[in-house]
Amino acid sequence: MFGQRSQLWYHLLPHDTLELLARIYNLNRQEYIKCRDQLVERFNLSPFWNIPVRKLYLGQRMRAEVAASLLHAPKVLFLDEHTIGLDVIAREELRDLIREWNSGGSASFFLILACA
Repeated sequence: MFGQRSQLWYHLLPHDTLELLARIYNLNRQEYIKCRDQLVERFNLSPFWNIPVRKLYLGQRMRAEVAASLLHAPKVLFLDEHTIGLDVIAREELRDLIREWNSGGSASFFLILACA
């Protein structure tokens, strides 16, 4: 997940984008629904689930971006400026999720941080 590159399709709803990504990654339907529902709940995507991405605020778009990046449960994930645009609660949720996946051996994360 890179701050300047989007996983989301500008004219689609976040719901449709995740559906499309599930098909691209050939995810098992039941596993996809389970993961999608967990991500929707964890990052509070419901309020803007059916609004086109182009109409979302930066924070909403970034939460949907995180969900899109994690949907296929990658084994290795590069996160560049991964908290830009996220509110405090979404940042904490992302950090908690990284800790959970990393400690459980589910994924390796590379965090790319800008230093000034």
